[in-house]
Amino acid sequence: MPRISLSWVVILGLLSGIGPLCTDFYLPALPDITRQLNATSTQTQLSLTAALLGLGLGQLFFGPLSDRIGRRRPLILSLLLFIISSAMCALTQDIHLLILWRFLQGFAGAGGSVLSRSIARDRYQARC
Repeated sequence: MPRISLSWVVILGLLSGIGPLCTDFYLPALPDITRQLNATSTQTQLSLTAALLGLGLGQLFFGPLSDRIGRRRPLILSLLLFIISSAMCALTQDIHLLILWRFLQGFAGAGGSVLSRSIARDRYQARC
């Protein structure tokens, strides 16, 4: 049986949690976002829907891309896009821009989820 490094388990675990955490950490803030941005609750809920849509579409993008060009570049791209979109979500003062940035945040967060599974399979499948 192959020896699995603890650092790899931690890294892959953190990567796989990026996408789901971008929704779970966001839910308690919905009422405050509605008040702060003077938006309706429907608009604020649409930002959550946009993130989930991005999460789904991002998997369809990053999976085939990583199969074609490797895991490293798509992973770096997804992490950079996730960091930028998260910062822009925090800084935006407009609900419409928040919806756009939340879509991009979900899209980028999907990269970590998809690529962590692919990296684990690539790294440990040959040893079994």
